[in-house]
Amino acid sequence: FVYIQPEKGNKEPSIVQIERLWTNSDNVHMVYSNVYFRPHETFHVRTRKFLQQEVFKTEAHRTVPLDQVIGR
Repeated sequence: FVYIQPEKGNKEPSIVQIERLWTNSDNVHMVYSNVYFRPHETFHVRTRKFLQQEVFKTEAHRTVPLDQVIGR
């Protein structure tokens, strides 16, 4: 799991799980990853309680250059 630079408008880095690393034809290292959401990024009943660092796996995937990874 790593953090990647947020997309426009987001303040927190995105949490992703790396599935694949490769170098493209332009010799740029790329990351294919599965996106995870924090509780405030999901739709849920207001009374639902969450664990302190709970995240949720989504069906969304992102492909970004490796230099957008900002931490683990």
